[in-house]
Amino acid sequence: MSATPPEKPTPSGQPTPYDQPTHPSAPAATPAPPAGYVGYYDEPKHRTLSIVGFVLSLLGPLTVVGLVVSVIALVKSRKANEPTGFALAGTIIGAIGTVVVVALTAITIAAVLHLASTCADLGQGTHYVDGVTYTCG
Repeated sequence: MSATPPEKPTPSGQPTPYDQPTHPSAPAATPAPPAGYVGYYDEPKHRTLSIVGFVLSLLGPLTVVGLVVSVIALVKSRKANEPTGFALAGTIIGAIGTVVVVALTAITIAAVLHLASTCADLGQGTHYVDGVTYTCG
């Protein structure tokens, strides 16, 4: 006995469509796309770097790092003629954030120096000067 069932002839006596060769007037099959091909839209190569710079520019003290990463992404994206939205936004937000961080750092340093100077003048202990309590020690 045979393990495969006998082939059923089609009504026209022709082989099944899977057995038929391609029609002579049919166009040749196109070759497979190269590996990594995602379709007609090719993802920009520097988009990830742009997004990382944008996110870092939103994170307080890391805004300076975000500014640097965003500027690098902006330059690379422009050279590659790619979209620059996230890189540009990260650069602007990073620049504003950097100015704010520098200003807050300067104010904090000035306040600490003023407090140290005042405590040096007053000496150790708790002091009330013009409605402000200083605890030096």
